[in-house]
Amino acid sequence: MRRFILFQFSSVWVFIFLIATSAFGQEADLIRKAGNFFKPLPEKLSAPENNPTTPEKVLLGQMLFFEPRLSKSGAISCNSCHNLITGGVDNLPTSPGHMGQLGEETPRRS
Repeated sequence: MRRFILFQFSSVWVFIFLIATSAFGQEADLIRKAGNFFKPLPEKLSAPENNPTTPEKVLLGQMLFFEPRLSKSGAISCNSCHNLITGGVDNLPTSPGHMGQLGEETPRRS
């Protein structure tokens, strides 16, 4: 009986290991493919000469981004879907909007 339990326990770990290594391989492949489309962001973005960036404009943009009063319900802001803590994404096909409604999913390009 003890051998059987030990065999089951080690089989579970082998299964977990195989799943984990497969997932890491897929992740590496996805990162490589994404590298073909996306490049690192520049350290500093350029602004048009007739509309220079100012500290006041940056502060206004930050205030508007986090302001829920701009939404119909007064309860969600840009940051609700584009959360900066998670890199601006929520990893959902469509984000919940006003009253929790979801938009239509758009087909992904391969």
